[in-house]
Parts: sequence; structure tokens; C-alpha cells
Amino acid sequence: TFRGALMPSIADAREAIKTQVATLLRCHDYMPAQIAPPCVIVGLPTNYDVNDTQGDTATLTIPVMLYVPYASNRAAEDQIERFLASSGDDSVLALIEAAGEGYAVTAVRDFGTLDNTQGTPTALGCTIEVTVYA
Repeated sequence: TFRGALMPSIADAREAIKTQVATLLRCHDYMPAQIAPPCVIVGLPTNYDVNDTQGDTATLTIPVMLYVPYASNRAAEDQIERFLASSGDDSVLALIEAAGEGYAVTAVRDFGTLDNTQGTPTALGCTIEVTVYA
């Protein structure tokens, strides 16, 4: 972990995740006007505990939204499952955790479709919750 060292800045933590995942998928650190799946969007922190109750450890929670094309439900589910494998060449989870010793995937949540303006699903997505420990 980062104990005894400085916590990476929010920008540095997001960039470390983006750099790792960009070896596999298109990455953004903002919500583009139109997404081109498969891609990920590394969001702003949803939580930043400067001193948690477990011994002055700082934690930063960063959402990483993963989107795959939605041509059919089964194909989209198969592709998202491949990216969510715990290991392997296509594992987004393994790439995120390779960003550094203090990076951990703590949850995958909020599965659902992203619809176009006509209400037709264009992508299947989920949020990967990444906790950065210091």
C-alpha cells in the first residue's frame, strides 16, 4: 500500500487507471458526447476519505464505467463478462489492479443499457468501483 508514502493525487490516480486500461480499450476521463464501445470512462471520485477509522489510512473511490456494444443481449453480456474476468488478456479488472500496489477493484455494480435519443439500447455497461489505498 501507500503507507508512509504520499497518496497519489486524484488526477494521478485516474491517469494510472486510464493508462493501464488503455492497453486494451479506448479510455476517456470525461463523458464524451457519443461513446464508441467498447470503452471505459474513468470518473471523478465518488468518495475521498482523508483519514478513515482504520489507522490514518486515506482511501479514494473512483468509478470506472465499462461499456460494450449492444447488438444483442447475449452478445453484449458475453463481451462484458469477458472484460470482467478476474484474470486473462481481456481482464479490465486485472489491468486496473496492475495500476499500482494500492489499487483494488472493490465492486462491480449498476449493470444496464445506455440508450440513444430514440430509446434504443446502444451499449451495455456497468460501473467498476476502484479503491485506492494510501
